[in-house]
Amino acid sequence: MSPRQLRQLVERVGDRRLTTFLQSPSPAGWTDGARPARTTIGGRVSAPDGFSGMAYVGLFQSPIPQSLPDACTVAPAPGSFFVDNVPRGVYHLLAMAFPASERVRCAVLTDACRHRIGVANEAVVVHESGHQSHHDIVLRPIRSIDPPLLPAVVLL
Repeated sequence: MSPRQLRQLVERVGDRRLTTFLQSPSPAGWTDGARPARTTIGGRVSAPDGFSGMAYVGLFQSPIPQSLPDACTVAPAPGSFFVDNVPRGVYHLLAMAFPASERVRCAVLTDACRHRIGVANEAVVVHESGHQSHHDIVLRPIRSIDPPLLPAVVLL
């Protein structure tokens, strides 16, 4: 997305809440013990500093994201997440979270002091269909050494 496209996007939808971009119920609504039949990566997003909001969780081929995720979901933070229909491969599980009341303009263009980021401790390896694994992500404030996650990805 070019800087011009980003500005145009923010002009069109900047005052809307991020939550308005959820198109369908998130699989994060599944209860513990639900056993989806497809290849699924699940886990828990936690936020020890009392943060509460929504997390965009994605599986990337590189620890430094350079494209859209291969698979992703939206989940409550804190809360459980499930990423369904994950293709075979080796992935890095990253999350970016925003306060639930965040507006698009603030999430994309302003200081990220209210955002949180999290990275799973180990790579996610998917060998076959029906594979299921559990990976936890602990959110924390963004630091200068973190991989650059473009907040606008949540709108694409």
